[in-house]
Amino acid sequence: MKFRFSVVHSCVLAVLMASGIAHAAGPAGVAAEVNNDKIMLVDVERKLNILKDEEPSLAANSEEAKTALASLRQSILEEMINDQLLYQEAKSLNITPPKAVVDTLVEQFKTQFKDEAEMQKDLKAQGKTTADLRVMITRKLMVDELTEQWVGDVVMSDEDISKYYQAHKDKFKSPEGARTRHILIEVRPGAPEADRKKARTRADSLLTQVQAKNADFAKVARLHSDDPTSREQGGDLGVLVPDARLLESLKKAIFSAAVNKPVLVESEFGYHIVKVEEKIAARTLTLAEVKASPNFPLLKATLLSQEREERYEQKVAALRAKAKITKYI
Repeated sequence: MKFRFSVVHSCVLAVLMASGIAHAAGPAGVAAEVNNDKIMLVDVERKLNILKDEEPSLAANSEEAKTALASLRQSILEEMINDQLLYQEAKSLNITPPKAVVDTLVEQFKTQFKDEAEMQKDLKAQGKTTADLRVMITRKLMVDELTEQWVGDVVMSDEDISKYYQAHKDKFKSPEGARTRHILIEVRPGAPEADRKKARTRADSLLTQVQAKNADFAKVARLHSDDPTSREQGGDLGVLVPDARLLESLKKAIFSAAVNKPVLVESEFGYHIVKVEEKIAARTLTLAEVKASPNFPLLKATLLSQEREERYEQKVAALRAKAKITKYI
C-alpha cells in the first residue's frame, strides 16, 4: 500500500496530546464504549480543559458557562467516538504508517522542548508516556490515510461546476455600476467660511469648464484636482457599485446623475465635481465569466472541500450505523 502521509506540524502534535486512547478501566472512569473499545472520561476532560484555558469565560461558575461546558463536553465525546471508529476501520484495512514517518514526527515533537527532561515532564503532566505519543501519532496517520482513501478521488469537474452554477445563479450577480471620474476641490474640516466660499467659486469655475462641449474632464482633473489618489489617472474612480465605501452625498449624486453630465456635490471635505461616463446595469454573470474570474479557483476549491466533507460525513455515518456505541456521560 502506498502512503500519502504528509508531515504533521509540531503544533498538531501538541493537540494530539489531548486526544484519548482506549485503556482498560472500569465503567466508573469510562465516558463511552465504541465496539468494546473504551473512551476514558479523563481524556474527554483533558480536551475540555484545553478549551477552558483558551476561553476564560468557560471557567466562570455561572449557569451559562455550565451549559456551554456541558454542550462542549458532548461535542468532544462525539468527536472522539468518530475518531475511534475511524481508527478501528483503518486497523481493519491494515493501514499501517511507515516506522520512519512516525520516528520523524516524534523527533519533530521533541523540538518543542529544550531537552528530553522537559518533554518527559510535559508528557507526565498529561498522564502520557513516549510510548503513548507514538501510539497517538500512529493513530493520527492511520486516520489521515483512511480519510484520504475515502475522499482522495473526489474531483470538481466542469459538469459539476456547471450544475452548481445553474442551481445558484443568484450567487453570480453583477450589481449595477457607474464608471465615474471626479475632481476634488478640498476644504479642510473646520476651515474659515471665507476659505469655503473661495473653494466654491473655484469649483463653480471648474464645473463650467467640464460642462462645456468637447471638454476634456481627465485633463482638467490632472491639472486641478486636490485628490492625489485619482488625479494622475484623470480623476478616474473606476466602476463604483451601490455598496462602495463612499460618502453618502457623493454616492447619491453618482447613482442619480445622468451620463456625461458633470454635477457638483458638497461634502465635509470640500466640493466634488463628478462625471458618470457609463452606467452598467445589474446582470447575472455567464458561466464563462465566472470561470474567468480571479475568484474562480477559490470557488472551485470551496466546492471541492464541501464535496469531500459530504463524502466523509457519509462514510462516518455508515460506520456509526453499524457500530455498537454506549455513552456514559
